[in-house]
Amino acid sequence: MIDNILGKRNPEEFLLYTRDATEAVRWVDEGVGVGAFFLDAPDLKQVLRLAKAGKTLPQKSTYFYPKPPSGMVFLRLDPDRRL
Repeated sequence: MIDNILGKRNPEEFLLYTRDATEAVRWVDEGVGVGAFFLDAPDLKQVLRLAKAGKTLPQKSTYFYPKPPSGMVFLRLDPDRRL
């Protein structure tokens, strides 16, 4: 849909992102933008299915909260080493 609106232009040059609906409305009211899109949270099952298929999702489309801490490790590099 965005491609139909923007044509061949790069969306990153024309779109802003916020998780805050109030901020999005304020941007439109102040003339920063001309419209706002409010999207549902991503469906985790669909995200996992696409990830397992090796697909890449658009930026910001996989925002989840709460997020695991950055650098969190789920698999030990040396399974014989005890921490």
